Order: sequence, then structure tokens, then C-alpha cells
Amino acid sequence: MRYTRLLGILAKKERIHYGRLGKCFMEMNWAGKILTFPIIAFLITILHYMFATMHLMFETCMYLFNRGQFEKNIVSMEKSIAMFDEDKK
Repeated sequence: MRYTRLLGILAKKERIHYGRLGKCFMEMNWAGKILTFPIIAFLITILHYMFATMHLMFETCMYLFNRGQFEKNIVSMEKSIAMFDEDKK
């Protein structure tokens, strides 16, 4: 099991995150786009990266100390990403 698969999953999750922010932006009226979206996008993105960093550290520890569980986690994350891609089509 390669660690690069985890990095690929994280890249896909980034695409999902920014796609959802773009969708949120398009649904707002002009005042929301000017006044609230920059604040909301900033806070959501900060929280997103805090959680992503925590998750990456956890998975790195799993990779180093418990490869069996790491492999199961990777398969589970790939399935959840695949389900999201299917829903998007």
C-alpha cells in the first residue's frame, strides 16, 4: 500500500471543498457575495485545513505503525470519494 494513494485522496477532497465553495458563492445574491462570502469562505477554509492536517497526521501514524488498518482506511476513503463522484454525474 502506497502513501501516495492518501495524497491522491486528499487532492480529490480539495477539489470537492473548492467546488462546494464555488457552488455556495453562485447561490448567493450580490450582497451576500460582497459582504458575507469572503468571511464565510475564510472561516470554512481555515476549519477545513485544520481538520485535514489532523487527519493527515493520524493517517501518517497509521501508515507508520499499523499498516493493516491504514490499508482499510484508504479503501474506505476511496469508496466514499467514488460515491461522491457518482452522485455528481
